[in-house]
Amino acid sequence: GPELKLFRNSASPANADYLGQLKFAGESSTGVERNYAKITGKILDVTNGSEDGILEFAHIKGGSQTITGRWRSDSLQLLNGTNLTINGDLDVDRHTNLDNVNIAGVTTSTGNIYADNFFGNSGLTLNNNGNPSINITSTSTTGSSRIHFGDPDSGVVGKIYYVHDGDYMHFNTAYGERLRITSGGQVRIGNSDITVQ
Repeated sequence: GPELKLFRNSASPANADYLGQLKFAGESSTGVERNYAKITGKILDVTNGSEDGILEFAHIKGGSQTITGRWRSDSLQLLNGTNLTINGDLDVDRHTNLDNVNIAGVTTSTGNIYADNFFGNSGLTLNNNGNPSINITSTSTTGSSRIHFGDPDSGVVGKIYYVHDGDYMHFNTAYGERLRITSGGQVRIGNSDITVQ
């Protein structure tokens, strides 16, 4: 089929050269012509054997020409306050860096979530007008749900975990059980059992 080719015939091509533009123009409310959107092709790297290019997207934003996105060979970049809105599923197969996350609905993870300094020095803060809670559930009837304090891989300072098989909750410190609460109402502190009526 037909092809549209914009070719810059330059005797001295250089990085950041414009290769051509597609402009989408119209009039403002006063009849003045405006370029409401445009797509620009640019050279990122002109070096022979490692050539690289960019598609750049710009819009009028608040009355000014604004670069809103760049599609590079290594990344899709949304710039100058441009948001990403997805009305469907987002499937990410590799690493994702998120500086600020607001979640309005339910988030489900089928794998591990590692939060490195996720809550900063202030820890985890739950704040709403109702009854904020953390729910830790397991579909296993013999597994356990755990909260670790410290490094769970080497040198756990303490942990709390609920064991489904037998229905009891452990409170551990320094690799040892210090408190147990069973579903039958028994409390064990250290090696001593206390029955709660």
